[in-house]
Amino acid sequence: MVFRPGPTEARRLKQLVATAHPEWLLIGASVDEPTVRALAMSGQAMRPQLQLAMLGHAGDLRRCARWMRRGCRVYLDCTAGVDRVAAALDAAMAMRLVIIDRVFQDEARARLVQPVGNLTRREEEVLQLVCQGLRNADVAQELHVAESTVEFHVSHVLSKLGARNRVEAVDRAVALGLA
Repeated sequence: MVFRPGPTEARRLKQLVATAHPEWLLIGASVDEPTVRALAMSGQAMRPQLQLAMLGHAGDLRRCARWMRRGCRVYLDCTAGVDRVAAALDAAMAMRLVIIDRVFQDEARARLVQPVGNLTRREEEVLQLVCQGLRNADVAQELHVAESTVEFHVSHVLSKLGARNRVEAVDRAVALGLA
């Protein structure tokens, strides 16, 4: 893979894309948001199959999330070396992957999962059965308790995990290593 520095002006980038036909547009962490938008739009206007890759600062999860929603295929920490960037671009292209550097995933997980109040032994048992996909009636039968008791424990589990529903509770339990 060959890296060539490109212009930071949309008009000049269009000319380069039209003549060089690159597969990737790699944008550095120091490029400001309006310029990133202009470059991405200009490059993809000239070559719709042009793939977007970006480098970002580890603490800037919002930028990572924003550009991943906008179709960025590879988003790496700005400290990634040339070999690592090249390997990520090759892997993304060859295997049709979307690649996000682990530092951004770790940051997202830390923000998603808030500290949990201690679950009681019974709440842990209920959570395990909910994670297996059991309904309240099935959990009640398994634990030999009333369904209303299970509902009581499920509501406490949801509260302690900061979850709005059972699916969120299972996701958070998995992220916390409880399931």
